Formats: sequence, structure tokens, C-alpha cells
Amino acid sequence: MGFYTKNFDRNNHKTIELVQLWWNEKTGEKLGSMALTDYGLMVFNDDHRPIAAMFIYPVMGCSVALLGFPVSNPNVFREERREALKHLATQAEELIKKLNYSYSVSYAGSRGAKELFSRLDYKAVEESTMFCKDLRRS
Repeated sequence: MGFYTKNFDRNNHKTIELVQLWWNEKTGEKLGSMALTDYGLMVFNDDHRPIAAMFIYPVMGCSVALLGFPVSNPNVFREERREALKHLATQAEELIKKLNYSYSVSYAGSRGAKELFSRLDYKAVEESTMFCKDLRRS
């Protein structure tokens, strides 16, 4: 499986609607377009099919950036979604480093998100749904 990553286009209403649809199918909740940042990324497979999206929220005045709303296309096989999200998170970490942030954190509310961040060496903060990774060490 090959993947490539593109910046999320907040001005493309079809892309926004696609991510909102995926989120709704995953959670049963609506995702407002205002929650989608300029630092969003989407991953596509070799057939140019959108597989997943994730958004970076830089926190001003500190060394932390939040990775949020990891979501994937429910009409793609689970293994491809898992690999695409892993690829996407790795690309997001590289962007976070280029923005001069030292830590990446995420709130993993779903079992899939917890598995994803655990596979990527994020450490759970106490017994919460918050995961943290020191990007200075990777």
C-alpha cells in the first residue's frame, strides 16, 4: 500500500463535507467546519482515494501542538485505514517539528485512536484519554 499526503483545503466545501461525513459515521455527532484548521492533512492511496484526515492545533506560547480529529473513510478496509492513519500521524509529527514544537498531544476518545497513538509511541498521561509524545527524541 502506498500513500501520499496533501494539505487539507478549508476552502473546498466537498472536502469539508467528506470529513464531516466520516466523522458523523464514526461518532454519530456533527463536526463543525470551524473545528478544522489550516494545519489539516489528508492521506490518499495510490488510486487517489481519500483515506483519512487529521488536524494540527498549534498552541501559542508553549511547546505543545495538539493532534485532533483523526478520522478515516469507513468505506475502506480496516487495515488500509490503520496504515493510512499511521502514515498521516507521522507526517503530522514532521510538520509539528518544522513549526518548532517539541511535544505532540492528543485526546484519544475512541479505542481506535488509543491504539493508533499507542502504536506511535505516545504515552498515556496518567489514566486519562490524553496521549503525549516528546518529538525531540524521535
